[in-house]
Amino acid sequence: MKKLLLIALTLLLVLSVEAQKKGQMIKWLRIAPKASFGTALLINSNTFDDKNIEEAYFNMSTAFGGSLGLGIGDYLEFYAELNALNFGQTYHMQVERTDGTDESYDKTLAFTAVNTGVLMRWTTDMGGYFEIGPNFTKLKSAKVSNDALDLENPNYDDFNHSYINLSLGFGQALYRSERLFVYLGARFNFSPVSMYLPRDLYPNATYFKDGIYDIQNLSYEPNLHEVQGKTMPLMGFVTLEVNYTFGFWGNARCGRGRLMFFQ
Repeated sequence: MKKLLLIALTLLLVLSVEAQKKGQMIKWLRIAPKASFGTALLINSNTFDDKNIEEAYFNMSTAFGGSLGLGIGDYLEFYAELNALNFGQTYHMQVERTDGTDESYDKTLAFTAVNTGVLMRWTTDMGGYFEIGPNFTKLKSAKVSNDALDLENPNYDDFNHSYINLSLGFGQALYRSERLFVYLGARFNFSPVSMYLPRDLYPNATYFKDGIYDIQNLSYEPNLHEVQGKTMPLMGFVTLEVNYTFGFWGNARCGRGRLMFFQ
């Protein structure tokens, strides 16, 4: 993660110096509301290996927010982003009873969060873009539900309340004018940090007593593992963005540059 950030900052510095040499160091100010729809998957080797668990691979997730960007020249943009995020994971459970009968039910985790990030975007003459950078997730709520018993429990304290992700995206402009761009793109977020609290630091968290499979030991006792597998969130979104350039800062050859806004 640190190496990627260093590469991105180095590239930004090199391109900035080159633009200054050519006298083309115009800095564009942009604002961009955006809406994203997609899916989330909580990657955990323990649950993947459990024959009684089937993960749902489509879990409806949404993100709504926007960004404030600084464009440097014609191709490079550096921007801060803020999004309200909803995501989760459903597990299809299969329980074998002592009398030989089976029971099936769904276990669902649901989260709300706020995402903030700083990303670098490179655009092309044809309206395409590629972006990369870190973002930070701050969990606002976490619930676990079991439809076999019609239960919902708040489980906020069992989770890391904040963690870092790496974001990668690309897309294409559907509409372009001098100052307005409408982009359709794809965005992927992945965190190498486990969403669940470490067992050795938080031995009393209900997650480690009940597992992600269960609420209050009501239906299914998970297989025990000597090594606790990380639960790492992976998300994929289709994103619609309206990007508007509302001002710029120009460096004049014959004097000082000024900040100017379009009317």
